[in-house]
Amino acid sequence: MKPSLPTFALLLALAAGPAFAQAPTAVTETLKKVAARYSLTEQRIAETVGRRLNPQPLPASLPNPFYSGVELTELAAPPPETELVPDAPDLSDADTLAKIGPALRISGLVVRDGLPHLIVNSIVCKAGDVIPIPTPGRDTPIFIQVRKISPDAFTLGLNAAELTLPLKL
Repeated sequence: MKPSLPTFALLLALAAGPAFAQAPTAVTETLKKVAARYSLTEQRIAETVGRRLNPQPLPASLPNPFYSGVELTELAAPPPETELVPDAPDLSDADTLAKIGPALRISGLVVRDGLPHLIVNSIVCKAGDVIPIPTPGRDTPIFIQVRKISPDAFTLGLNAAELTLPLKL
């Protein structure tokens, strides 16, 4: 004898009934756990994105970032003005050489191809070269000639005047 389809469906429903009855409880617990996790995630997203969507209003006057906020203090009393006596003009070329010669920066003595070269104010000079010396209060520099270079001294010249200075290296 063949079971009919309605009978088979009834038997199947009776056998599967308890399994379907327990399944919704397990699914609801899993859904509750997922919903709890999702609610925490929603809170974090709301905190993070909420600051961007609804920012705090800025103050009416923003502070200057370049101002350190240090109060200005009174400066010390200015030094009393002293009247400087200007240097007297040089009377001769020898006076000019005597004033400028010791102020030159002599950096070294170099021998190239057997000729001694003197390094004066970062300029390499040999005998016969002219050195421009800037002077305050004048538009044009003073041109001094290197006349002679020896291992222990050098001679400078301005027009007819000469000045020999020792080499201190």
